[in-house]
Amino acid sequence: PSPRLLVNQWVDVGPVVVAGLDSIAHGQNLARALAGMPSGKPALLLMHEPETLLWLKRPDLGGLLALAGHTHGGQAWFPRFGAPAAWRWGAYPCRRGPCRIGPWEVVVTSGVGTSGLPLRYNVPPEIARLTLYPSTGRKSGTDR
Repeated sequence: PSPRLLVNQWVDVGPVVVAGLDSIAHGQNLARALAGMPSGKPALLLMHEPETLLWLKRPDLGGLLALAGHTHGGQAWFPRFGAPAAWRWGAYPCRRGPCRIGPWEVVVTSGVGTSGLPLRYNVPPEIARLTLYPSTGRKSGTDR
């Protein structure tokens, strides 16, 4: 089967359910993206802007992990000064890596692209490879 773009919708892919959330600029709708999603399976929520999790109410779906990009990891990071993007737009709740934004668990990748100037400084491009395991009652993926 050919790839399918998930725009405010979900698909059951066997062991997990994958939902795609549109960008804020193009009509992000979490309720529509998750409507009718089975609650007994782990789910991945693919999204562009992780900062929207600050105001989105997390549904009670059990194992729901958000995966996002958008931040480019700050794109440039200067010791003692931080990221220029933060000087202009304020700090992101999570620039890159696994983190919590309110009640949401999210993994943010800095990706391979750039925004504005085509350069990166102290923020290498990345393609994240995640390995998901079934829940065993551990508090986090680092408790082994």
